[in-house]
Amino acid sequence: MPTLSGKLCASAETLQMKSSFIFFFKARLDQAMGLATLLLAPVAVYYLIHKSTFPSSTKILLLASICYASFHEVIVTFIQGYSVQRSLLFKDSPCEIMFTSEECITLCFSLIMASTGMIGTQTAMSIDMIASVLLPARHAGALVPISVVLLFMTVSYSILLPSFLFDRTAPLETISTCFNPPQYMFTPYNQIMMSNALACVICLVINITVICINRYQEKKTRYDIKIRYQKREALVTSKVVCSIAIALLIAFGGYAVGGLVLRSNKEKFSPLVYSRIFLFVYTYPYAALSTPALIILASIYLKRQRRKNIKELTETRETINNRIAVLKNSWNMTMPKVYAR
Repeated sequence: MPTLSGKLCASAETLQMKSSFIFFFKARLDQAMGLATLLLAPVAVYYLIHKSTFPSSTKILLLASICYASFHEVIVTFIQGYSVQRSLLFKDSPCEIMFTSEECITLCFSLIMASTGMIGTQTAMSIDMIASVLLPARHAGALVPISVVLLFMTVSYSILLPSFLFDRTAPLETISTCFNPPQYMFTPYNQIMMSNALACVICLVINITVICINRYQEKKTRYDIKIRYQKREALVTSKVVCSIAIALLIAFGGYAVGGLVLRSNKEKFSPLVYSRIFLFVYTYPYAALSTPALIILASIYLKRQRRKNIKELTETRETINNRIAVLKNSWNMTMPKVYAR
């Protein structure tokens, strides 16, 4: 492969990939999803703070997930814009069209930090949910909310992980896009993806378990009207939070598993095929867009369910009161006749 000042030049296949319709379509799609995410994020924050009935601990983690999703989409939008600009300007220059690891180090660092934070907040939310179910008294009475502790751990991990992965003294490498980490990071990066895949599976099991536990507890209190409706609201809220987590974890897990399989079998694919598959296996932009959208829909749904539950509770009490009044009137009409005899 020809070089220019130590920089590897693109092969004919790589040039074809970077000028293909699929490449430009995916770049514009990612930028459109990034813009949509940034537009929905402030709306989701407003609904979360002013319109939702989520517990405070859950709100903290949901706000963090919106922040990480927005940060991720800013980075992805910039990377795709940078790649499109490079492809258009240097479509006939196989050496200039490529990137160096030094050019991409900041973007790649930020991308790993954002994606780690995205999956970290969902892991933290799963732990917070199971803690609230198994240890409700300690969870509610904790001096420092467990969600704050989990968020601190998530932020710390998302910063420290890329810091340990990157080596500024490593030799300069040539890469086709800033989505790709340098070659020296492949082994630890694959191990991280295996850990992410395992975390997604564990968190999915946790969220499904929380839903089952809440349903079981709701059945135990079905005959106490007041407690029944309190439990129903808690169940609905818990189910919605778990549903959000499950949807996002499936997206994260899709990339963790698909990306790991793809990287482990990279030699079996041509660079063109590998790049095209990778473009669509990277599912984090879909998860990022889904984060504020799901929070908005969940907030609207929970508010409607609360109104419905209050209405049902009021109607039930009115029905009981009416029945008591009927029985009382019947008693008052019957008893004088009995005494008269």
